[in-house]
Amino acid sequence: MSVNFSNILACGFQKSEISIINEYAVSHDLNLQENTYLYHEIFHDIKEDDILLIKINNQNDIKFIKRHKLHIYESFCIFCLEYDKRNLIYTYINHHNLPFFFSPIDINEVQKSFMRILTIRKRKDNFFKHISGLVCLNVEFEWKSCDVVISPLCSDITRIMEMGNYIHKNESDGITLALEEAFTNSIEHGNLELDSNLRPQSYNDSDEYEKLKLLRMNHEDYGKRLIKCRIFSNSDEMMIEIEDQGKGFDTVSFLKKINDTTPTRQEILTSSGKGIILINKYFQKITYDNNGRSIRLFKKRIPQGG
Repeated sequence: MSVNFSNILACGFQKSEISIINEYAVSHDLNLQENTYLYHEIFHDIKEDDILLIKINNQNDIKFIKRHKLHIYESFCIFCLEYDKRNLIYTYINHHNLPFFFSPIDINEVQKSFMRILTIRKRKDNFFKHISGLVCLNVEFEWKSCDVVISPLCSDITRIMEMGNYIHKNESDGITLALEEAFTNSIEHGNLELDSNLRPQSYNDSDEYEKLKLLRMNHEDYGKRLIKCRIFSNSDEMMIEIEDQGKGFDTVSFLKKINDTTPTRQEILTSSGKGIILINKYFQKITYDNNGRSIRLFKKRIPQGG
């Protein structure tokens, strides 16, 4: 197998498991580094030739993965699950279309996961090499909520923006996160009608939000509601519109709270307003339509030499 990476960073594996992974690394002339625990700092310096193998051992690992949104690294991360604990994280991994294999480790399954990563990278390279210098675009997509794979979708939109010269390269991570927030809000608070107040306030609290999300994602009345995305660009600006089929909300009151500069605004930062503040940070203009069911994000093209 031809590989386009040279480093494997393995987190959370036992020595016996590391020996199997090392066997694979040696046979493919790869450098293997081992970490006992997951650290957020690991993900700040990911390079194009890195692959991360992450073993999920307990609830703290799961909380770390969700808190730091590791699905944004879908072309870099491979997860390992103990089969009898698969129900804890399996839905998350499948929803974001992430590569994984089960423990006890089978070297053939490890190889399949690496092949999956290479396929993802090759697909992106083949697609994006055709859109350099993009000037005009007008496309529409729609998916059932239960079928949307948010992370790679947002990564692809970000790369279109970068290739079309609407964002600088150093904005890419922030733009991807902002798009993920917009899609997540439309799916979870729009189509699935989930209330942010259900989120756990501490690690020891039961995650009623995730439980209800899973139930509604698999319920015909919620999970099959459509998410629509339209991307329009010209020589001056790109507009990304995301529309859901939920009940909508009072956008005037919501935006008034978000723009409030009084101390009570800090309360918004821990609830549903946090996402829109992040989106507002990376896009120059945000508008709502259709009683809050549609959000439009605008970004000006970077001037030549800018």
